[in-house]
Amino acid sequence: MKLYVNYHEQCLEDYWDGEEYGDWHREWEYDVKSVGLSSLADWAGVGYDVEEFTTDFDVDPGDRVYVLWMTYRTGDTFGHETGSGEILWVFKDRTAAEAAREIWEANARDAYSVEFLTDTGKTVQVSSPASGYFEDLGVLELTEFVVNP
Repeated sequence: MKLYVNYHEQCLEDYWDGEEYGDWHREWEYDVKSVGLSSLADWAGVGYDVEEFTTDFDVDPGDRVYVLWMTYRTGDTFGHETGSGEILWVFKDRTAAEAAREIWEANARDAYSVEFLTDTGKTVQVSSPASGYFEDLGVLELTEFVVNP
């Protein structure tokens, strides 16, 4: 089943000193807003970005789902970017969602990909944007949503 996770991402600060290998930094604000069977990006004037997920479970409007998402820091020798976000997975089962969150909490910084179980017991592997020489985990959130039509 397809679900649409709507999120807001905004650049709060963007600096570059103008030199070829000069200092730079960028700061983002990222927040997951809703989950629906249709995309809010299609609704006039809403202004959210959307990520489409194909789940291994069915939901109806009004059901509860849990979105696992993170913010992270990245960069290079000259600068950094903070607050970038990524949606990691959508769950229907709260227990499976909490177990996956614990696995991510333990492994997001050190593993280039994190393996966990979905609602149906399938093992999946998702790359971790918080793992790397210049990368770090910002926040790891498990947010409950009611599915919109």
